[in-house]
Amino acid sequence: MNKFIVFLFAISICFVSSEACAESRIDIKNELGKGVVLEIGCRSVTPTKNMGRVSIQFNDKMGYGVVALHERGTRTIITCNIWHAIPKSPKNPRGGMIMVNKLEAFAAGANRKCGQYREWVARPDGIYFRRNVKDPYERRKDYFWNTLLF
Repeated sequence: MNKFIVFLFAISICFVSSEACAESRIDIKNELGKGVVLEIGCRSVTPTKNMGRVSIQFNDKMGYGVVALHERGTRTIITCNIWHAIPKSPKNPRGGMIMVNKLEAFAAGANRKCGQYREWVARPDGIYFRRNVKDPYERRKDYFWNTLLF
């Protein structure tokens, strides 16, 4: 009887340890201003996968679900290119474009963590980030070096 209980215990440990990892979430939000459309193109480095190009309207949000890969020597990294047009103004009559290349939107850690959350917000003065819905945003990127004027 004792051997049977130990056997059941060992089997239950195997089933619990092989439980699937919950999907991690990346949200990208546009707070640039009325009429400004945010364009994003994201791709996964490991495994290589293009997640497509998306246009996000003002005060709208786009979300990606990610199942992080945890194998020896590899980890899931997702980078995004983000850009939007600069409207024409008296100081800049031809307009322009602001770009952020290879923003690391998600990087899986060395240890397995399930159900992680990343939120990126594009605002007129830069790109903000937070890991938890309850936390305030912190500024991560400036637009100053990435501005192209036509």
